[in-house]
Amino acid sequence: MQEGEVLRQVRADTSALHPLTLIVIGGDALENMRRGIFSTACVAARLAMTAAEPRWGVTRSSPWWLAADVFNDAMSAWLVAEPDGSRFAAACQVTDQQIEALRVEGDHDELAATLTVAGGLRLGPYLSYVSLDDPVARHDRWRTRERRRNAVSTLLETLTRSPMPKARHALRSALPYFKEAAALTSGHRKANNLRNLAQAYARLAELDVPDAAALRRKATEAMRSAYSFVDATEDPLAYLHVSTTAWLNNEAPIPTELSHILPVPLGELFRTRRTDYVVGTAHLALSAARYTGNQDLLREVIASIRASLTTTRAHAKTDIDIELWHTEVHALPGNTLTCRAARKNDRTHESRLRRGAGKQRGASGLIHLAAHASEAGDGVRALRLIDQARVTPDLYPDAWPSVLHLTAWASMQAGDSCAASADPLAAIGYHCGAAWRYLVLGHGERAAAAITGLVREAGAGDGHEYQVHAVGALGVVACYAPRAGDRSHMTHLLYEACQALSTARTGKQVAPYAHLMLHRVGKGMEIDCAAHAPGPRPMPEPVREWLREAITSEGETDRAGMPPSDPWDGMVASLSYLSETEADEGATLTERVDNMWRVFDRQFTATLTPPPARSVQSWMEFCSQASCGAIDRIIPEDTVLISFFAGLTILPHSEGKSARPMVSAHRVTLTHEGAVMSGQHFTDLVSPLTLIGAEGRNETRALHPFAGHAGPLHDELAKYPGFDEVTDEALRLLDARTYFGNHFASELTAWREQGKRHLCIWPHGPMHRLPFHLMQVDGSPLADHWTVTTVQGLHSIERATVSPEFAHGHVIAASAVGGVNFGLHEEASLEEHARAVADQVGVVPMVGEDATRANLLQAMPAARFIHIAAHGSRDDVAGWRQCLYLTPSADSDGRLYAHDVLGLDLRGVDIVTLSACESTSYRFDILDNHRGIAPAFLVAGAATVVGCLWKVHPAPATHFFRALHDRLHQGVSKLEAFRAAQQATRERYPEYRHWGAFSYIGAR
Repeated sequence: MQEGEVLRQVRADTSALHPLTLIVIGGDALENMRRGIFSTACVAARLAMTAAEPRWGVTRSSPWWLAADVFNDAMSAWLVAEPDGSRFAAACQVTDQQIEALRVEGDHDELAATLTVAGGLRLGPYLSYVSLDDPVARHDRWRTRERRRNAVSTLLETLTRSPMPKARHALRSALPYFKEAAALTSGHRKANNLRNLAQAYARLAELDVPDAAALRRKATEAMRSAYSFVDATEDPLAYLHVSTTAWLNNEAPIPTELSHILPVPLGELFRTRRTDYVVGTAHLALSAARYTGNQDLLREVIASIRASLTTTRAHAKTDIDIELWHTEVHALPGNTLTCRAARKNDRTHESRLRRGAGKQRGASGLIHLAAHASEAGDGVRALRLIDQARVTPDLYPDAWPSVLHLTAWASMQAGDSCAASADPLAAIGYHCGAAWRYLVLGHGERAAAAITGLVREAGAGDGHEYQVHAVGALGVVACYAPRAGDRSHMTHLLYEACQALSTARTGKQVAPYAHLMLHRVGKGMEIDCAAHAPGPRPMPEPVREWLREAITSEGETDRAGMPPSDPWDGMVASLSYLSETEADEGATLTERVDNMWRVFDRQFTATLTPPPARSVQSWMEFCSQASCGAIDRIIPEDTVLISFFAGLTILPHSEGKSARPMVSAHRVTLTHEGAVMSGQHFTDLVSPLTLIGAEGRNETRALHPFAGHAGPLHDELAKYPGFDEVTDEALRLLDARTYFGNHFASELTAWREQGKRHLCIWPHGPMHRLPFHLMQVDGSPLADHWTVTTVQGLHSIERATVSPEFAHGHVIAASAVGGVNFGLHEEASLEEHARAVADQVGVVPMVGEDATRANLLQAMPAARFIHIAAHGSRDDVAGWRQCLYLTPSADSDGRLYAHDVLGLDLRGVDIVTLSACESTSYRFDILDNHRGIAPAFLVAGAATVVGCLWKVHPAPATHFFRALHDRLHQGVSKLEAFRAAQQATRERYPEYRHWGAFSYIGAR
């Protein structure tokens, strides 16, 4: 349930409520805050505040006050991680409301504490704890993160973030709060307020304000004053911050023992403090230990912090790990080189240590030199030293992530350096290396920066080499992207990268093979990698728990098991990009159950991809083929593969006007003889995304403009055409020139003269819903002269025909009563249809009570040909929930889900035919990864799926599938059998809505 809907329902509820109920909710919020789940804590606290205010007011005796305290503390941390102007304003309003009440009451202690929180709200988002070795632009890093997140949200997500106040305004507004709080407090609380005041002064000075020099002096004075009051055990974070400043200025003795740096063990802080407080303490402790130059003390601090993370790593996220990695390379086991010696850049050390490379002592020294080279900005030298160290994971089992992090950091620096020296090819390679390593480490933000650099440098040069190199690098990164922590952010970033690399500029030469590589990255690479490793996908227990909860809760709704309703107009839901943040408000139980299914769908999708190393190997093999043109050889001699990419073209400058973009259908045409690049431009469309909203819903959906063609065409084809085969409007919308261009007819003629007979279309986005076989060329559909199929990825072309040892015949199943218990009508013709198909091939069908989910799941892995006739419909909520309705049994309600199919090994199945409405309709995300019943069969190993694009009448369906399986039984190839069945059905049922409903997904 979305936050807005929850608050609306709470405000509307005027029933009696016991204050203990809200105290319990506030306690739950407090626990979430301590665990670092700040967003949940804020929502829970705000819920309690909303319920308490009309009942008990906003006094200190009201439950509102406790909830407000939790809300402010949690919001302080949440705004640091995810800055948002509206949340910032709401939190400031609450603290000011409390301060006003406390001034009236005269409680100075509570007032001082609230003043501290109010100042921290204004300071925190503009200040984050970073290493003393990385003092660079903390605010710049925050602003970069904010711009990236807001750009993604504005385009693609349901929730947009409003801008934060300018830093100088927010920081100056924090000063009076800290000053007053310092005046009202003593001891360690006073030290903390003075420290905060010093930080605010220092940050303002860094912003080049006119009074910067005076502000720096005030910051120094405030920090010195704080040192007189700081208490190491009461506030370890303030102690470390203030003491480190004193150590750096030689105003206090350098620490020599662990207790001087970590007066309170980090594990104890985890139990009593917020996660962000512990993270800040760890950062400063590691930086202080490095400053001492004492290697043994540094190792002690690292070991102490690492020991505290063994049971709390999930709550600390990656922040402490990152600082550990950054520090540990200075104190690896066996290292005897001090930081002072390593910092001198003395080449004699390098020569001596190289002799011990591959062994712990020599390797550790070289890595230490590399760390200092990187800190000096010389990433290229750092990488050379790392390479010379010949480090393996076995050499440092615990510290290997630290070496990987250093390599990523140095790669990023090397990429930036090469970019600055006009060597974009090298920069692309370095940025690729940085991106995939950061993804392995779970550091999505720095991976995002590396990807941005990669794309930027790809545009620095022309020619095939640049394009192939850039796309090859992006593909490697994409193989690791499913493992990213912020999956939604990384998906959107890759989409933007693909769009940037695909953008054609008129007058520039475009390399078709590079573009084909890009198509593979930007069009379903995640599912394509999964299909390259077909077979059963066991469901992890945490994911299965979500499934059980969704199914159990669904049974309590009044629409249990029924085809999902569509609150959007027409086909918007099925044609929009599936977002990781897509959700209903949760006003009804049905909406809340749908949200549970969405969570399951996302979690299950994340488990489908094979290990990145396997995906990278497959990708590199493909790149090797594509870069030298050898990819042509996988295309059968009679086949033309047409791959579309919905991208942009930049029109050249014209007099008085700047260059402007327009939406284009980029097309790579691949045959056995070679590849050609072309495109169709849409001058009236300037953006690849359109945001729309549904009336009465607090949600938007993102669509490609091509959805505006696919949706109306689908609706028009479903209409009764009267005495014609199809309506005039449908014929207009079916004009092939819309996507293929004005010269398509002559291209078809040339291909036929070369002996081509098979058009294999690899669509993009909403184009998957287009009936390409019905597209009109010179007044007739493509199906008149061509066998037209589609593919979801190149795995369909690369995969060989199923081996003969798997030829175990047919499995044919149908259920007349499937779905009746969910409100669907009984359809006796389904079982008649199955018997007709079974009679044609001489097998006994599974019908009636035999057509159960369990029986079919058991039978399918041993079959070569599978045919299922059942009720079905697309599922626009959760793709892996799409189902076929079979006969209920004692242990099943009869639904065969897409996720059930993914648990099977169907590598021996040559073709699956689905006589079910909309069985080849499915959801797709921004990177064109598909979720639905047809994709499930393909990922499970089936070579081909034939199904229905829309709802189809039983009679033509029976005729088509009977003809298809008859020819398959006779040994005819799948393509020939499909074309023959299509033609036979057209002869008897000439309306396009009948014979044109059947689509073939597969290349052979």
